[in-house]
Amino acid sequence: MIASFLISFLILGGTLRFGTIASTLAYLNGDRLFLDSPSKAVGIVVEGLDKEVEFRLKNAGSSPIRLVGARSTCSCVFSDEFPIDVPAGGSQRLRVGVRTQGKVGPVSESMQFYTDSPRQPVLNVKVTGTVIVADR
Repeated sequence: MIASFLISFLILGGTLRFGTIASTLAYLNGDRLFLDSPSKAVGIVVEGLDKEVEFRLKNAGSSPIRLVGARSTCSCVFSDEFPIDVPAGGSQRLRVGVRTQGKVGPVSESMQFYTDSPRQPVLNVKVTGTVIVADR
């Protein structure tokens, strides 16, 4: 009975602090860097144009975390210049974009960011959207 109360209390308190149960469980697992959303949509984009979305990173730890590099599923995905520093207890924006030249139809690409945190060396994001041909 007491154990279930404590678990409920931890989940409720964590959800209030971190926003979701998944983020609370990730924190309890050692993660300290959190995204406002793991996936964002660029919407409908005319082929040939670049489109960016902005993620928010929050560092729930007591030490700064640095993003030192990235790898993507396609050369059409790009991000801010590195390094990106997220101060302890602070937040930082992270821009990820898609180049649509030569693409038409649904787009779903991922980017893996590398950090200097031994407890959380990788952070994954996904960008989705639809590329259309411009009216002539």
